Amino acid sequence: MNQQTAIEGIEDRLRAFAGARDIPPALRDKAQRYLSRMVSPVRVTLLGRPTPGKASLLSEALGEQVLPALDHPPTVELRYGDVPAAQITRPDGSVTEPRGALDPAAFEDAILAVIERPSALLRRISFLDVQADDAVADQRAAIAWAAPRTDIALWCSARFDEADQTLWAGVPDQIKDHAYLVLTDCSAGKAAKLRGDLGDEFHDVYALDFKTPGAPSGISALADRLLEHARMGRQADADSALLFLRAQESLLDEDRRTPSRPISRPVTRPRTRPLTRPLDETPAPEAPQPEAKPRPRTRPITRPTPKSDEAFELYSTGLRYIRKRSDALLKSVRAGDKTCLLYTSDAADDSALV
Repeated sequence: MNQQTAIEGIEDRLRAFAGARDIPPALRDKAQRYLSRMVSPVRVTLLGRPTPGKASLLSEALGEQVLPALDHPPTVELRYGDVPAAQITRPDGSVTEPRGALDPAAFEDAILAVIERPSALLRRISFLDVQADDAVADQRAAIAWAAPRTDIALWCSARFDEADQTLWAGVPDQIKDHAYLVLTDCSAGKAAKLRGDLGDEFHDVYALDFKTPGAPSGISALADRLLEHARMGRQADADSALLFLRAQESLLDEDRRTPSRPISRPVTRPRTRPLTRPLDETPAPEAPQPEAKPRPRTRPITRPTPKSDEAFELYSTGLRYIRKRSDALLKSVRAGDKTCLLYTSDAADDSALV
């Protein structure tokens, strides 16, 4: 089994693991990240101050003209595509997709150009050529933007003078750990001396010659080194993914082999009412409840109805007496008379006045 077959086997296992239903979302996302790193091309970024040879490096590596001659080239992303294509982004955010040969007028005011070509090299490596002004602030801003988009860095410089060394000193370690120095206007002897002077600052130093007609440019050696670095990086990603898979798959297998135990609950007895009598005795008869006595009905007070002639005569005599005394009293008040009205109970006639 060769290395490529082994890596493809790990990719298949990652896809199967990420597609399983019984894994937590966090593990699924981690498997997807491993898979993405393994199947994506290694990202190579060209950094450094503007130099004439820097613009020619991509065309030399691809073997064809990537961009037409431009006074102010934009940042270029060169990646694989089944058919040649281009996307051009301008400062206002608008995007155009020119067809056919690339006209220099199409890149007017462009800030980013994405170029796709069906190249075997681009299946394994994608390039990002970051363009910025020579000012230190602009260069540092470009480096900060490119850092999270970079796997391998090519620091392009004419001679790696003091200005380049000052910029390089401020580059993040995540870029320095995977960086090569590319000299575009320097002899091989000068490159060898810098290789010894810089020590571990770069993985290696390459001198490219794009000026001498017919002379080897040195781009092939650089491309081979980048491919080897990409292969080693992909192998490292595959090893990390394999360790991740073995650990997680063993845990999943153990969980599947272990029978699930039912959730234990405390044993409780049914609640019963306390016994008030022995089981062998008959229940005592219930005590009789006292009968509720009916409350006497109240009746409205009414005058008694006379039931005899004697009672009728009694009431009539009293009524006549009241009427006569009332009339005499009224006359006395009107006349101002102080005559005393006397009543004799033994008088035969109840109307006698004395």
